[in-house]
Amino acid sequence: MAGSRVVIGLSFGYGEKDALGRSNRMLIEGFRKHHPVIFDNTPMLLQEELYECVKDFPMVRVELIIHANRDGTYLDTETVLRKAVGFAKRHSYTEVLILAHPFLHRWYTVQKARAIAGGSMKIKALKTGWVPFDSKSHQWWTRSPLHLLAYVLRTAFTGRHGP
Repeated sequence: MAGSRVVIGLSFGYGEKDALGRSNRMLIEGFRKHHPVIFDNTPMLLQEELYECVKDFPMVRVELIIHANRDGTYLDTETVLRKAVGFAKRHSYTEVLILAHPFLHRWYTVQKARAIAGGSMKIKALKTGWVPFDSKSHQWWTRSPLHLLAYVLRTAFTGRHGP
């Protein structure tokens, strides 16, 4: 696998009636639309909600599904990245393509992944076009840009992640 690349996909909220959430479905649609060759030919390490959006596509190869915590506690971006980047390192991937919501989350995710990888692999973001927020998401900070900005400020001042 030397010289190979992998996609790491992070979910963005989830819904009550539609467990996948509008944002996650649209994130996958944007990925397919903007990068069809990568979508069909690049292995993926995905959070469970994104896996559920791609599992029926015959060409998609998912090598790792990152599940929610069994005890119901919040699974934060850094924890997801530690699992996924660790897997990528163990499997000798040299390039990571980050799939994340474009408003603040993508930038943050790329920065965290670079810090975790420690220069051992190239980290780049996948462009998806605009991905809407989900006003019905269980996670209040994924309901609108203002909600996410409030969450980022709270996290910056308190260090608290999740609900």
